[in-house]
Amino acid sequence: MSQGEVDFGRVADAYARYRGGFPSELFERLTEKAGGREEPLRILDVGCGTGALANEFARRGGDVLGVDPSEELLGEAERAARDENLPVRYVAGRAESLSLEEASFDLATAARCWHWLDRDRAAQELRRVLRPGGFLAICHFDRVSVRQGDLLSATQELIEQFNPDWAASPPRRLGRDAGIYADWFGDLRRGGFDAVESFTSDFEVPYTHEAWVGRVRSGGGVGGSLGSDDLARFDAALEELLDRDFAEQPVTVVHRLFCVIGRNPG
Repeated sequence: MSQGEVDFGRVADAYARYRGGFPSELFERLTEKAGGREEPLRILDVGCGTGALANEFARRGGDVLGVDPSEELLGEAERAARDENLPVRYVAGRAESLSLEEASFDLATAARCWHWLDRDRAAQELRRVLRPGGFLAICHFDRVSVRQGDLLSATQELIEQFNPDWAASPPRRLGRDAGIYADWFGDLRRGGFDAVESFTSDFEVPYTHEAWVGRVRSGGGVGGSLGSDDLARFDAALEELLDRDFAEQPVTVVHRLFCVIGRNPG
């Protein structure tokens, strides 16, 4: 990208503060799918970021390992886990080359990160570390535009004014606007998974102006790649947009939960 490589470490604080967690439906469906064991589920969360998924699985009794290449994001995840005394382990690493034993986990998750990975390599590696009969779940929970001129579409236009190359980035290229990622089914099949299925639900999420600016700043196309001067100008432009066109707070933004699940046949 012309603005430089995306570095989520630059926005670790905003990422932790303004990126919300995932709906309860996701955890309930995944634990039911991978359950049937008396002992706690062994769960691997790759691209774990600030630990939103891993920490919630731990709250629900899972034996969880979180992996991410960003030391800054892992620091935020560890801090959140310590605050609640959650027994989550976090290590630096990449989904495509895990230093983990074969057949070590019942469930592997990749949430809000699959579009950044070498997807074929990641699928093969995750199948390796899953037990026979274990599951890989690729999940996304992000904003979707429901009509032209709504807050998300207006914000995306502004992002692309400041960062024109963002339109060709992985999250925009692979179906971000619709929140449905059809390529993921093929990713799992090529990785050797079977019993592939999916589910999706929509949720209305309220934002104050401050929370929306923070949420947008945490994205790869803004805080993860814009220089400091451009970022300051972008923040000012977004605040002007909010005050002018979306003055009433909170502003509701539709978020779509989408998850594709595959089983390791062994």
